[in-house]
Amino acid sequence: MLSIESPMMLGPIVRETSLRVLMEFVVQPQAVQQKAVTLFDGKISVTLTDEHSPTRPIPIRLIRPVTDEANTDIPSDEIVEALSRLKLYRLQEQARMEVAAGEYDQASEHLHRLATHLLAQGERGLARTALLEAEHIQQNKSFSQQGRKEIKYGTRALLTSGKSTEDL
Repeated sequence: MLSIESPMMLGPIVRETSLRVLMEFVVQPQAVQQKAVTLFDGKISVTLTDEHSPTRPIPIRLIRPVTDEANTDIPSDEIVEALSRLKLYRLQEQARMEVAAGEYDQASEHLHRLATHLLAQGERGLARTALLEAEHIQQNKSFSQQGRKEIKYGTRALLTSGKSTEDL
């Protein structure tokens, strides 16, 4: 998850490998009163660690038409998988916020839901941690320090790597 600061830092990117970035845009209602909406207007600047001369920024502008018709195209499997992994990360975030707000039953429920999704994706170890934390929250009204970290960074690793935590 990236912050929306300017500049937005993607972090290290390995040369000779592909990079795919999934972005979520919140479009305000007044923006769709036009025929097109600009979702992104910026540039990509790359700094290569092994070269002394700077590279030229690459301008990027993403404009989408506004229509009354919904797009019925089926998203690619990669997008569906990325959204599924994003949902896992957001479930654990929601559980953390609920614990902070004293909503322990809801937090436990979100962790159970997270565990179910993790099991469906073959993430047995992380699912077990989520279930143990759900029980810990019910008993102690807080996350355990270790469990909170394992769930947060485990779901983040799934999101950023696109691989199973069992493979990492």
